[in-house]
Amino acid sequence: MVFNNATITYNNVTYTGVNLVENVEACTQEWTFLDGVYYATITVTTVGYGDLAPSTEAGRIFGFFYILYGLAVVFTIINEVAVTVYAALESSATGHVTLDDILNADPKDAYRKIYKRMAMSAVIIVFLVWIGGISYMVLEEWTLLEGVWWAFATTSTVGYGDLSLTHDDSKVFSIVYVLGSVVIMATSLSTLGSGLADLKQEQRRQELLHANLNIEMITKMDLDGDGVDRFEFVTGMLKLLDQLTEEQIAPWSKRFNELDEDGSGLLDHDDLERLGREMEALQEEADAAKSHAHTPKNFMEKFSPTSGGKKKFFGKAPQGHDEYQGQEMKRSPSWTRS
Repeated sequence: MVFNNATITYNNVTYTGVNLVENVEACTQEWTFLDGVYYATITVTTVGYGDLAPSTEAGRIFGFFYILYGLAVVFTIINEVAVTVYAALESSATGHVTLDDILNADPKDAYRKIYKRMAMSAVIIVFLVWIGGISYMVLEEWTLLEGVWWAFATTSTVGYGDLSLTHDDSKVFSIVYVLGSVVIMATSLSTLGSGLADLKQEQRRQELLHANLNIEMITKMDLDGDGVDRFEFVTGMLKLLDQLTEEQIAPWSKRFNELDEDGSGLLDHDDLERLGREMEALQEEADAAKSHAHTPKNFMEKFSPTSGGKKKFFGKAPQGHDEYQGQEMKRSPSWTRS
C-alpha cells in the first residue's frame, strides 16, 4: 500500500513525504532500554497495547518463551505481593474478628461486613482509574476522558491500543502504574463478584441458624447409626451450606480410623503413645539413612571387609607402611616395636 503526500507517525517518529510505503521494517527504530522495560511490563501483565511489539524473528521467538515464563513466574510473584497488600487493606477496613465476636455477633453484622468489603473494592477501582486518568492527562496532554479511558483499559488489561504514549515520562509512570494496579484491579473486581455470592450464602446460613430444624434433616446427619454427635452435626450443616463435601471429609475420616486402632472413636492416650513411638522410629530410620548417605564412597570401599583383593590405604602406600589385604593387615618391620 502506498500513501501519497502522507504523514505517518510510527514509534513516536513522524515521517512526511511523497509515496510513503507502508513498510514497518523501513521505519523501525531500535528500542531504548526504557522501551524494553516498558514492553516487558505490558507483556507480563497481559495488557499488551500493541504500540511496541517484536518485529524480528529472533524477538518473536524470544517473546514465546518470555511470555510463558512471565505469566508462570513473574506475574505469580506480582500477584502474591498485590494480594498481600489487598488483604492488609481489607483487614484494616473490617477489623480483627475473634471467636467471641462470631458467636455473639448480630446477624446483620455479617451483611455489613460483606457490604463494607464490596464498597472498599469499588473505592479502590475508582481510585486506580482516576489516579491513572489524571496522570496520563497531564503527561500526554490528553483530555480527562482520554486519560480515564486509557487508565481503565490498562487496569482491566483490555489494552486496546487506540491511543499511544508519546513521552518517556509516560512510559516510566506506566511501568510502575501497570505493575501495581493490574492485579489490585483484578482482585477488587473478583471481590465485587464474590460479594454477591457471599450475600446469598450468608442468607442461607442465617436461615439454617435460626430455623426450626426438622427430624428428617438431623437424621440424615447420623453416619454410624448411634445418634448425631457434634462432629456429624457440624459437618452436616457445612454440607448444607455447600462449604464442605463428602469427598473432602472421606480421606480425613479414613486417616482418623487408621490412627484409632481400638475403634473407640477417640484418639486416647494409648493411641497417642503408639503414634509417638512410630514417629520416633521413622525419625531414627531417616537419621540412619542420612548418616549412611554422607559416608564417603571411597572410604567404604577401602575399609569394607568384603571388598576382596589387595587394597592399599588411601591409594599407593609408601615403602614400609601398612597395606590392607582382605581382612588381614601386614605390618612392615619398620613399624615393629622394640
